[in-house]
Amino acid sequence: MPNNTINASFDLLKLQGAKKITGKDGKEYVAICIPESRIKKFNRKDGSESLFLELDIKANRDGEDKFGKTHFVAEASTKEERTNKVRLPIIGNAKEFVFGSSGGSHQPSKHGAVPAKQQAFIEDSGDDSGIPF
Repeated sequence: MPNNTINASFDLLKLQGAKKITGKDGKEYVAICIPESRIKKFNRKDGSESLFLELDIKANRDGEDKFGKTHFVAEASTKEERTNKVRLPIIGNAKEFVFGSSGGSHQPSKHGAVPAKQQAFIEDSGDDSGIPF
């Protein structure tokens, strides 16, 4: 059975409220000021707090691009943004890999992965007689 992995990278400076700042030590940092309405907060059993920013990773409409990327990354839209048809910027890209696949004639990359798009799929014959339940 294949194991799918989506490798994604995104530009932190494209997140809403992100900017580069120079610290007192002279080093550059990225500060991200995100409104609480965009963050999901959870309290852990040990009393610590976790803050999550939801991201959407969606398949490219036209398939793999010229750089081999199969997906794009954007901040998840709020219900209000979806209702008002607000389109948030694409902040990154991703590529899906399938590990441990025996189908298809494509060679794995140096990491042992084959892009998911290139995998052979089994057609559904509609015959369910061999299913034991």
